[in-house]
Amino acid sequence: MRAGLRRRLGQLAAALALELVLLSGPAAAGAAGAPQPSSPLPVVPTLRQWIASGGTLALRPGDRIVVTKKLQSADAETFRDDVRAISGLELPVTSRAARSGDIVLSVGSVGLPASGYKLRIGRMVRIEGEDEQGLFEGTQSVEQMLKASAGAETLPLGSGSDWPSLGTRGIMLDLSRHFQPLAYLKEQIRMAAWYKLDEVHLHLSDTQGYRLPSQAYPQLPAAEHYSTSDIAAIVQYARRYHVTLLPEIDVPAHATPMTAVDPSLGWTCPSIQDSTYWGVDIPGDNLNITEPAATQFVETLLTEVMQMFPNSPIIDIGGDEYASYRQQQDCPQLVDYAAAHGYATTEDVFTSWQNTIAGFLQAHGRQAEIWNWWDVIGDATVTPSRSIVVEPWFANPPSYYGGYKVVSAPQDGTSDYFLYLAPGDPPGGPEVPEDTELYDSWQPATGNPDLLGYESPLWAGPPPQPFAYDEWFSWTPWAVMADRTWGGPKLASVFDLEDVLDHVGAPPGIADDVPTGQQVLHGTPYGSPSAGAEHGPALAFDGDPATSYRSGGDDAYAGIDLGAGKAARVSSIRYVPVQDPDPDSDAVGGLAESLDMVGGEFQGCTQGPTSGCIDLAPVRWRSTYDWHQLTVTDTGHYRWLRLVSAAGQPLDVSEIQFLTGPAGAPGVPGVEVEPPTSLTAGGSASITVTLVNHGRSPARFTPELTLTNTTDESTLSARPLGRAAVWVAAGRSATLRWQVQVPASATPGDYEVAVRAPFRTGRGRSVRVAAVEAVAGTSLG
Repeated sequence: MRAGLRRRLGQLAAALALELVLLSGPAAAGAAGAPQPSSPLPVVPTLRQWIASGGTLALRPGDRIVVTKKLQSADAETFRDDVRAISGLELPVTSRAARSGDIVLSVGSVGLPASGYKLRIGRMVRIEGEDEQGLFEGTQSVEQMLKASAGAETLPLGSGSDWPSLGTRGIMLDLSRHFQPLAYLKEQIRMAAWYKLDEVHLHLSDTQGYRLPSQAYPQLPAAEHYSTSDIAAIVQYARRYHVTLLPEIDVPAHATPMTAVDPSLGWTCPSIQDSTYWGVDIPGDNLNITEPAATQFVETLLTEVMQMFPNSPIIDIGGDEYASYRQQQDCPQLVDYAAAHGYATTEDVFTSWQNTIAGFLQAHGRQAEIWNWWDVIGDATVTPSRSIVVEPWFANPPSYYGGYKVVSAPQDGTSDYFLYLAPGDPPGGPEVPEDTELYDSWQPATGNPDLLGYESPLWAGPPPQPFAYDEWFSWTPWAVMADRTWGGPKLASVFDLEDVLDHVGAPPGIADDVPTGQQVLHGTPYGSPSAGAEHGPALAFDGDPATSYRSGGDDAYAGIDLGAGKAARVSSIRYVPVQDPDPDSDAVGGLAESLDMVGGEFQGCTQGPTSGCIDLAPVRWRSTYDWHQLTVTDTGHYRWLRLVSAAGQPLDVSEIQFLTGPAGAPGVPGVEVEPPTSLTAGGSASITVTLVNHGRSPARFTPELTLTNTTDESTLSARPLGRAAVWVAAGRSATLRWQVQVPASATPGDYEVAVRAPFRTGRGRSVRVAAVEAVAGTSLG
């Protein structure tokens, strides 16, 4: 499902009211009382225990955040800033005695596992953390309750406690294949903290580019890379939100940027020098680990990494997809080296080298982590050091228990479940998890001290896509994974959890892209002929994802008639595709069925059920059997609302909801980019960006523009001609221009011109911060 900041955002009103029953946790872990039902409690992950008292506590000006002496003031100040962003209330931080209405923060042993916390909401609010991490997690739950409440100022009365089942709950961002700006990384870290994920793995080095700065090797970093100040900002930001960063420098394979800087670091034998992975030939992709210079090169880089990431206890050194055993055997240089140094097999040379690098990190107070490729290759008699954390993406994680600490990232479902995300080229899939099966069928392993936890890696595939593309496939599966690895009670289905996600919306500082307080529009269903009475159009609007509308032919549609005089503006659309009828097929997560939906269009019509129709939102990418949310920027009012199938395709859809924002809700700004039809090597060109403000208050835009070759992902630099930021009045537009100077050495081919335009509207309590995107194409002859 689309699972991104531009998808899961918006609070649903009474029509989407939550009916949660949250159960108490085991008494042995400190929870008290028998399972009891609670009042609606929109919190993700679900709390292990919540006992409602009935009623609410309203925060008011003059209330305070009270801290104990043991608590670092920075955590209280972060909480204060978040509460201000949510509610507009300015709650000062104090260490004075608490009084009615205050929020009291404390850290100390409360009888829960690590990262656990207790909540007590009555005359005042008490958040008690087992440790500082636990206190932070408790503040996230309170913030979610506030954000989902009427006026963003009330909290339900009651008490509860919560703690995670596993210590490592992480995500991975592939920044080598698709470089992302600093603002994007901060968004991902904040979203991880919002859903109580505690680790963000940064894949910073791969065949496509080395994304860190390097004083030792200044020619190594790719054209787009993070500066020293960028990394310092990310480290500080992650620390503020209690997220551990796991930087990865992938060696000895995927090292093309390194051998390009110094070809002597590579092999001379063709079988390893030009290795082939998954049918793709990658020249110079392996470091020649038999040469001391290669080891010195890597250790120098890791020294820089440790300096840039002082708070990261683990450094990932990759170790995946180096030369296969057959390729090793075809390399006399490696075979002779192994024999001369007493290795039983050539694979032992690689595992021994990884142990050397791990020992280097350990000598500097860090721990190494690797993928389990040595075990995929086979034939090793030298095994990785037991000090190394193993992250299996092939093989069964329990096979490493008893010797290694393990973070599981299963790709193929052989053990835990499919947590791998590799959406590939549009329209995406098939390597994406389905929320429904992840929620219903996956039971994370707990109780084994060798299992540190789970990670869900997101592998960006070329060519680069808008940020929303990766988020479509990632963030809701990540929220589901967070819920299951945290270990609270399940709701009736994943659809109930997704309603909670919509109700809670985005964290403070990452404003909802759709109006809050939305209402579901209701009307009389209509549609083209269906496949039978059991699949009529009314079943797409009955609130039950188990039923569906199925057309009797191609070029079909299904919609609702709001009635005479009841035309309305649509602020967003939610839908559920039809579940794959063959769960044993090769299609993952119903992708075979939902592929037919790609190219479909949601429309609003003014002259009749099928006439005077305007496109509101397209189905651009594949969907899994879960709720999906689309933002609508059109400000028109329509009586008839419908989904039209892609040209020449049938229409199968389980559920549709058209939603309207509250009266006076601001429209979503827009951005358009107009590049030249072609570029000339050694020349220059102008790119026009148009910013449109559909809202009712001024908006300040700060656009970011990138040009990327769709084949090799090389980039061209563009600079603003004049202003780089602009205020746009309500209902008006503004034009900015960029100039690109094309080097004579630029790579010919097609280029993607992408604009991401963060914007800010409103004042005081109504400040709104979000971003819009646009993509266009050009070419260089």
